[in-house]
Amino acid sequence: MPRIRKLRVVSVAVPVALFVVASTAWADPLLAESMGLDVWEIGRLENDLKQANHETARLETALQDTQEIMVLNEMILRDVIDGRVELPAAAKRKWEANKYRKIIREHLDMNRTGANYEEKTAHDLYLRAIHESQKRADHDALCQRLRAEYQAAYHTLPELRN
Repeated sequence: MPRIRKLRVVSVAVPVALFVVASTAWADPLLAESMGLDVWEIGRLENDLKQANHETARLETALQDTQEIMVLNEMILRDVIDGRVELPAAAKRKWEANKYRKIIREHLDMNRTGANYEEKTAHDLYLRAIHESQKRADHDALCQRLRAEYQAAYHTLPELRN
């Protein structure tokens, strides 16, 4: 007899418990979510997770690209400062590497002067090289060399604008 009674209790308790859980979930979805009972959302949550993983991969790739271009830009600047590459050639190389970056074009438009982006890039490189080399013993000679290279390739250096 006790076994039949347990079955009756279970056969009544399980549907009642399911009804209470379903009613709670329907009445307060946030409570159901906080209790982990929102199983009907699994498909959407899996899609959200896939999208988040794709976005993470995209952002990691963008970060790596940005870091690589920053290293290249720094190498170009070092080559100009150390005299391994003349300013116009360095400006051309840097512009070719950065021309598809909207933020670079916006920076050049707002802060540098020149007839085209290559010239604006040369102006930017000139100013950055001057700034980066302030503590060098040959700073004045470097300024003269870069000014001469800029003016030979383009025209008189524009007024300083940071």
